[in-house]
Amino acid sequence: MIDCRLSNQELAELRAAHRRALNVRKAYRINAVILLDNGRTAADVAGAVLIDPETVRTYFKRYKKGDLDELLRMRYVGSEALLDEAPLDAHLKEHPHLTTESVAVWVEMRWGVCYTPNGMAAVLRRLGYVYKKPKLVPGKANAAAQEEFLKDYENHKQNSEEGDVVMFMDATHPQHNPVISYGWIKRGEKYPIKNNTGRRRLNINGTIDP
Repeated sequence: MIDCRLSNQELAELRAAHRRALNVRKAYRINAVILLDNGRTAADVAGAVLIDPETVRTYFKRYKKGDLDELLRMRYVGSEALLDEAPLDAHLKEHPHLTTESVAVWVEMRWGVCYTPNGMAAVLRRLGYVYKKPKLVPGKANAAAQEEFLKDYENHKQNSEEGDVVMFMDATHPQHNPVISYGWIKRGEKYPIKNNTGRRRLNINGTIDP
């Protein structure tokens, strides 16, 4: 049976640390060590803080071995990641997605790893992405390209045969103001969308064409 007595200085240190503790798990560890000094058994303390008696003994041993730093050190190490996040980050910078579902579909197609929408949202936040609107910037016509088009058009008319038909067609139906949707964009960065006369194309996988 281990000696669970603490000095007055140790008790004062633990109580002060307990008052400062913002992490609930750390506060429980400190509380368990303090309760042992009051003459309670490890089983009694374990029942009070809802942990295993052996865990209570381990907390006390860690404190006596290395003080508060050792007691409060969190040793949990997560499992190895199944996803290479660097290619995903590069993809999202070039192809913003509107939903976590569409990102999850792309990830499954790329790596064969399945994520729920909530799980993918956690991955995106860890990578520094937030769900926000892109930045709308005025669209500017390319004057040089317009001049080149006019030259080609006049040349085509002059060299056309009698009866040739010239047809004009818009790539998309024009509108005055584009509708901006929210998407997953890197925190602190602005993904620009030009305010031109056409809509940006939404792909089946949920990405938006640049």
